[in-house]
Amino acid sequence: MKKKIPVGFTQFTATTVILTRIGNYLAQAVDDLSRHSRDIDVWYKIEPEGVSINDNDIMLNANTTTAGDPGPGVCAVDGHSSRKASRAAWKSNPYAHFKIKSSTAASDGPDKVGTCKIAPYIEVGGYLNGKLLKDEDVKNFHKEPEVICDTSPKYRDNYGGCILAKGNRFLTYYEKSVNHGEVARHIKSAFANTSKVIPGDYLEYIARGVAGRGAPLHRIWEEKGDRRYRENVNAKTRACALLAAAAGQQCDAYPFAIVYEGAGRNDAGTFTANISYKYLTQSHNSRAGTALRWFYQRYRLFEEDPFWILISPGAEPTS
Repeated sequence: MKKKIPVGFTQFTATTVILTRIGNYLAQAVDDLSRHSRDIDVWYKIEPEGVSINDNDIMLNANTTTAGDPGPGVCAVDGHSSRKASRAAWKSNPYAHFKIKSSTAASDGPDKVGTCKIAPYIEVGGYLNGKLLKDEDVKNFHKEPEVICDTSPKYRDNYGGCILAKGNRFLTYYEKSVNHGEVARHIKSAFANTSKVIPGDYLEYIARGVAGRGAPLHRIWEEKGDRRYRENVNAKTRACALLAAAAGQQCDAYPFAIVYEGAGRNDAGTFTANISYKYLTQSHNSRAGTALRWFYQRYRLFEEDPFWILISPGAEPTS
């Protein structure tokens, strides 16, 4: 989040970055093994603008406050919660860093879920021409961002993690990928089929909202033997039996069998023709499925959580 303050006795640009994590099987943060999978970082960058004769007297105080649900331990500042410095000091060092811990023990339910509301704001005060200024708060966000954390036993390979609650989750497949390009091209052709309304297209979601092709997919649990998953697989088996296959190929279904919309199921639970089946190279189909399961874990998708698919025309990044 980057915000520019209107012209007044002091002006500055403030950028706020909230960093969330996922864990490995030991609940250590993947990006830093010394941190916990549910540790959150808040970074500020405050850049005073213009020339001021009051750079040493006008103070900018970067603050971070938190609120946790179901309790304060879900969202507790670890260490200092503010940095107060003059405009001159912010010019020489524009950064402030705050740590937040989200306790698994303080969370709720079998998946140990908790919500962390983070409210960063900047307080402006000090002196102007020798006159004490009344402190003025500047909110960094119109609405405080919420972070959802869990330590679910369903995701033991990535044990524990946090995501921004309002973030849209989308999985990217690449048309020129040597790993899953055939699947990407199959999904793209399904999206382009004008006789069907295939959900999950992230670009359509951006362009047209949640209606029609922009409707999301919703995660279901194959691990629990979900009835809907079994129905999707059975429908796929029947449909694929009618298609010609070559050696080394597997039948690919989009929407996937491990989403509610598999087999073309609509909101009413009725199976429709809004699905595509095609035989593809086994390795491409398998690697695309692995990418989907990794995506589920990384972005902490649970029962019927929504997500979208983005098809990129290029090859996947190498790093």
